[in-house]
Amino acid sequence: MPAKTYSSRGDNEACSLLTVVRFVVRERLQLHGIELPHVWRGIDDFLSELPRGWPLAEAYIRTGDLRCMQYVAAREPKEAEHPSYRMWMVNNVAALAMDRGDVKALEWLAKSYSPDTPARVEDW
Repeated sequence: MPAKTYSSRGDNEACSLLTVVRFVVRERLQLHGIELPHVWRGIDDFLSELPRGWPLAEAYIRTGDLRCMQYVAAREPKEAEHPSYRMWMVNNVAALAMDRGDVKALEWLAKSYSPDTPARVEDW
């Protein structure tokens, strides 16, 4: 079966938009004492539609974007995943990153999912 291919432009833009909106709500509005939790929840629900339910590999396949992958990973509690599944998933994403030559993604994976591994690829 041929590998899936996706257009990443819209997915990247949606992840970037989500990052900007979260920053504005968290850092600007709350900083000035503006509390609008109902608005924040509505915005979060609306914008979170894009990556909701994506496993880490799907986020990377669709976007190729480290920030989007970090966002998806932050939403998934690591404790809830079976260790074997997590290892399989990280290995798959690492293989994708190696195919793309994405050193930053490999470094982030090593640092985030294998804290005892050197954080820089050059140190491996």
